[in-house]
Amino acid sequence: MKLWIGFAGGLAVGVVGTVLAVSALSTSVPSEAHPPAQGPAFARPGVPHATAPSAPVSPLALMAGQRQSQAEPLRRADASALQVDAVLGRLAADPEAAFDDRALQDLSCSMRRDPQAAAQVRARLLGSSSATERFALMRLLAQDDSPETAALVRGLIGAADHDTKRLGYDLLRSVEGASQRPELTQALLAALQQETEPAYLSELIGSLSRRSLDDMGRSVAAQRLQSILAGSHAEARASALLALPQLVDAPTAAVAVRQHLQDPDATVRLAALQAALAMNASTLDADVVSMARRLSLSASEPEAVRSVAQVLLARAALPRGS
Repeated sequence: MKLWIGFAGGLAVGVVGTVLAVSALSTSVPSEAHPPAQGPAFARPGVPHATAPSAPVSPLALMAGQRQSQAEPLRRADASALQVDAVLGRLAADPEAAFDDRALQDLSCSMRRDPQAAAQVRARLLGSSSATERFALMRLLAQDDSPETAALVRGLIGAADHDTKRLGYDLLRSVEGASQRPELTQALLAALQQETEPAYLSELIGSLSRRSLDDMGRSVAAQRLQSILAGSHAEARASALLALPQLVDAPTAAVAVRQHLQDPDATVRLAALQAALAMNASTLDADVVSMARRLSLSASEPEAVRSVAQVLLARAALPRGS
């Protein structure tokens, strides 16, 4: 009995000692925190939104086969060129998989505050032959609201060869939503003055109509739109008409609408009706209303033209101020 009590007492002392030792050890070694990613997800084409999972090991360290003690190194403004090169190399090797890459998301977050990283992405874009990789790189540059990227857009869309120019317009679509820099607006105005291909003209006109222009910019755009409206390309004329309410004064827009309600191309007549709908009802004079009524009743007109003409007539019939 005494032997059993002695054994039990020794065991209890040993357990207490072990618990105290573990407790002391846990308080002497700080735990590492791995905060979840806070930046925007880097979406895969066709997938609306995907949030990167939080992980204690960054993809950069995984690529090197090493574990690191701090997560998200690319969120710092001082991410090294070698780190950026590693991420871009991963992107080039497997563009599809890279859309889910945590490091690529981190690089996207650093675009606005890391000029060196943005420069590396621009250089990689110019050297890439993969459409999927270029798409991903342009998504990265959409976060870069810098004069250098605006200058790149201007240089590409002003190129002579079709492939380079197409790349420029693709990049323009990526960056124009996030960038209101005057350098990009000036690039668009300069390209509008020089561009002759109808499809590209339509893109430029649409981009400019979504931007805030000063008086000088509106004047330049209005002069060019007038020359496009007098040209032979129906697609460009239609685009110019749709942009008139945003880019020119109301009397000038009304004159152009009235003229092109009689355009020989149905697409242009439809654009003229749509431009009239976008204008203040007080600018719709009797001639415009009369032309719209004739179009709404013409059996030879496409259904779309007749329908929009009827909507315009209904609006013109409303009391002023409605």
